[in-house]
Amino acid sequence: MKWRWLALSLFLLALQAEAQERRVYEGVVEVEKKTIGTVILLEITANSVSGWIRLDEFVPIEGVSATKDTAEFRAAGNQYLIEERKGKITYSGPDGAASRYITRLERLTGPLQELLEETRATGAAVAVMEVRGRRRELRYGRPALWKQNAAPFENFSRLEELLGKEISVWVADANERSGRMVVVEEPSGMDIPLKAPKKPKNEKKQEKSLQTRGQLKLPIGRGYQGKPTAKHKLPWLLFWSPVRLARGLLWGKIHELGAKYPKKQGCGPHPAYANRTGKPLLEPVSGILAKAEVAKSKAPSGAEAPVFFGFLRHG
Repeated sequence: MKWRWLALSLFLLALQAEAQERRVYEGVVEVEKKTIGTVILLEITANSVSGWIRLDEFVPIEGVSATKDTAEFRAAGNQYLIEERKGKITYSGPDGAASRYITRLERLTGPLQELLEETRATGAAVAVMEVRGRRRELRYGRPALWKQNAAPFENFSRLEELLGKEISVWVADANERSGRMVVVEEPSGMDIPLKAPKKPKNEKKQEKSLQTRGQLKLPIGRGYQGKPTAKHKLPWLLFWSPVRLARGLLWGKIHELGAKYPKKQGCGPHPAYANRTGKPLLEPVSGILAKAEVAKSKAPSGAEAPVFFGFLRHG
């Protein structure tokens, strides 16, 4: 009797899974006579079939009919037919008529464990997931986010918000160890906004006070990836640019006064300070000393050359 109930429950679960099937396709279509990459999201239930296709943006599809390896629908005035066995999507309408490449993606489910930086070997950032007890390293850029109760997001770049959660992703070029993440499903119970929520004012003030005390380390660039962005470079540029300019003007004035009123032999510009013609930027020391002697003989008695910071004085 127990075996009968177990077989019946497994059969009902299989029917439910089949009735709530999801599919994702990646391919190529034309929009306004331009060839673009597209992603097609299909959700098949017992009573209806719905979904989205990414053209310039995600638009809903209508009049969907689906079988085991085909799907036909309308979107943005065009008629589309997907044939998985041929690996083709055929379309006709205002955007033209053609037959292009398409492929069905593989769905992987598991906890998102880690996000790794881009390296020369991978060529892209990597998301580490555990799928059926195996480690999968999935390359990603800005995958689409398949929302539960709203239009999908074309680009989702905040995967760190999903760390440690059980998620489902759709992967191209999948094998036993790696793949390329194309679509991320929004986890059940979450409503991810398009933009990251702003921090409360009290929390911002607390962070600012900790930063002034040196107790809080500022994040670099994109946080976990350690790449500095213009947002973090700007304060340093605003501070150091005037400082460097003032330092350059100060040292230029010091060299000028040192050349004009040398204290002893050896003062004046270093030979390395020369222009592209190989000539010194300032007059040689011997010429400066000779002019200084002439100026001293003509100066009234008791006159003294100007002093700059007390250490450059006419000898």
